[in-house]
Amino acid sequence: MNINRREMIFIGLTLAILLAAWLFILKPREDGMDQMQAQIQEKQRLLEEIETSRPRAIGNLQKDIENLKDVVSGQQARLPQDEKIEKVFEDLSNLAAVNQLRIHQIRTNQTPSNPASEQEHPGIEEQGFLLELEGEFQGVQAFLETLEKQSRILRLDEIRLLRDSKKSEDSTVQANFRLRFFSRKGTKAS
Repeated sequence: MNINRREMIFIGLTLAILLAAWLFILKPREDGMDQMQAQIQEKQRLLEEIETSRPRAIGNLQKDIENLKDVVSGQQARLPQDEKIEKVFEDLSNLAAVNQLRIHQIRTNQTPSNPASEQEHPGIEEQGFLLELEGEFQGVQAFLETLEKQSRILRLDEIRLLRDSKKSEDSTVQANFRLRFFSRKGTKAS
């Protein structure tokens, strides 16, 4: 079998084309497939990690929800049941007297109700008060500190302290407060 030069060139070109096809087409595809397999394995590992950590995260969320429910119920327990306005007036009057303050005026302040607040906190009622006191500054300060320590939840919206500049020797001030007391709607407290 005698191979002439033409056949030799033909066989050489065929082998060169096959080698070029392998180098420039099949080898890059094979490398791309290997990279894709590596990415798929990494993503599967991440999915497995997520699947194993999900029950733990859900357990933590449930624990957090229970803790928040406990905090909310604790705060709601601090809210007195519907109280008569006279009881709040009496408590404010006694507190002022203990701190040697004179009450010029106590009256309810009908603040416009906030519909968003009523939707967020159903069953909670708020009552606004305007309070005008006069006395020594230390008495006003003690009044505020005692008010802050009460079990009743309140919000102090505004404080105005006025001092008579003509009486520079004494520390008598006039204090005006705008307060809100909160209570639970429902049965009246006995």
